[in-house]
This record gives sequence, C-alpha cells and structure tokens, in this order.
Amino acid sequence: MKRKKWAKEMSEKSSSFWDRMVFSYEFRFALFSDSGCVWVWRLPNQEFDLKQLQPTVKHDGISVMVWGAVTSNGHSELIKCVGTINSEKYIKILKQGLLPVYSHNNITKNEFYSWKMGLHAT
Repeated sequence: MKRKKWAKEMSEKSSSFWDRMVFSYEFRFALFSDSGCVWVWRLPNQEFDLKQLQPTVKHDGISVMVWGAVTSNGHSELIKCVGTINSEKYIKILKQGLLPVYSHNNITKNEFYSWKMGLHAT
C-alpha cells in the first residue's frame, strides 16, 4: 500500500522531475522457496501425483541477490550482491552500479529512491 500511495502522490509530477529520478532495488532470486509455504494448484485427485509435488531442499537452497537502478533514460548494470549487505558493501555497490548511471546520463542533481530505503536527495 505504501507504493500505491507514493505513486498517487507522484502522478502529478512534471517530466523534468522524472528526468532527475533514479530508482534502485535489491532482489533475491531463489531456486527453491525458503519461506516454508508454497502454493500448488491441482485437482482433488492429484494431491500425491509426483508431477504435482513441489521439490524442497534443506537450508536455503540456491539463491542470488542482485541490485539494479533505472532512470527515465535507461538502467544500470545488475550488480551481484554477495553475503550480508552492510553499509560498507552497500556503498561499494552504489559506486559500482550507480555512479556510471550518473555519468552516462549527465545527472548532476537528482532524487535517488531505493524501494527499501526511501528517498534520498543529492
């Protein structure tokens, strides 16, 4: 609901505002769900059909976290995030992924928005 509210608030902004915006997001892709809950749709007589069962693995299975950014003019490279992301690693990710976006698009003054962190004015 926060994103929907934010979208409504931003819907009246000018194109020059959006030209200054940079959005970033971190996302973890997992080969197997590690949330403990998987929804599987099947017919009543198929509950133990091997084709309808979802495989599981112990522990976290295989996953990869990536960071990326988009602007009105394009996007960053996807940056693979290894291990726990602390402030030092996050700064390194921003230097590697965000600074090229600024230089490529000649951005000098902008609004940086990370979906998990919120709005940052620079």
